[in-house]
This record gives sequence, structure tokens and C-alpha cells, in this order.
Amino acid sequence: MVKKQKKSAVVYAQLAFFLGLLGIHKFYAERFTQAFTMLALFLGSIICLAIAGFCAYNNMPNPAGLFGVIGAWLFLDVMIWTWVDFIVGLCNANNPDKLFNK
Repeated sequence: MVKKQKKSAVVYAQLAFFLGLLGIHKFYAERFTQAFTMLALFLGSIICLAIAGFCAYNNMPNPAGLFGVIGAWLFLDVMIWTWVDFIVGLCNANNPDKLFNK
């Protein structure tokens, strides 16, 4: 019988701080739907910002502005979500069961 190792809220907070934009801390907490959502939002923001940069470089101003705003908005959403998760992880350092129960 394999024992399930207890998860640490401090590790969760560290993952949120360093790799949070990719949703790695959500994978650690076994919240896979949220993890894949964060990963998709982050990748979507990078793709939109890359398209905006390409359009701006090739003097196509209208798509550059639209994709730049969408990319910045997606990135800001993921960044705020990550910081909230980081703070929640720190606040629950003494009570990790509250953090990891589904």
C-alpha cells in the first residue's frame, strides 16, 4: 500500500511565486481544470502578444492594437490569479488541509 505524502502550503506558495503563470502550483494541488485553464490563458496571452509584435513590426497598426490589448488583458488576468493563489498559500501555511481539500 502506497502512502500519500502530505502536501505543503509553503511549497504551493513557492510554486505559485516562481511558476504560477504556468499553473504549476495548481497541478501540485491536483486541481487540473484550473491548472489547464491557467496554462491556456498564459499561452493565449503570449500568442496574442507575439501576433501584436509581428503586426507592429510589419506596420499593420489595427491588428497590432487589438491583439496587444487582448494579450495584455489575458496576461494581467493570469498574473492577478497567480498572486491571489500565492497569498492564499502563505495565509494557509499552518492549515494546509484547507488549501488542498477539494
